[in-house]
Amino acid sequence: MAKTRKCHLCGKEYKFCSTCDEDRYAPVWKNSFHSEDCSKIFQCCVDYNMSLISKDEAKSILLGCDLSDKKYFREDAQETISKILAEDKPKAKPFAEKNTQHEVV
Repeated sequence: MAKTRKCHLCGKEYKFCSTCDEDRYAPVWKNSFHSEDCSKIFQCCVDYNMSLISKDEAKSILLGCDLSDKKYFREDAQETISKILAEDKPKAKPFAEKNTQHEVV
């Protein structure tokens, strides 16, 4: 009998039973997430926070996922996603030293 579960990322309820015939061969992510996107997004956040992937790699993964329900995601995941998708500020160029000596004529 399928149990009602709650998605670990967005909180959406879904039915799944790893021992039932209809779910027995379902992907492992179904144990914790209602969709493959939620699984990918969560794993991306974990990998980024553990420095297993770069910001660019994480951004590429997230841009391939549906983030339309981001407001329902766990707070820590929302913060990580915001960091990943934030535009990097251009680095300031070093201030060129001006010749402060004045020529006396």
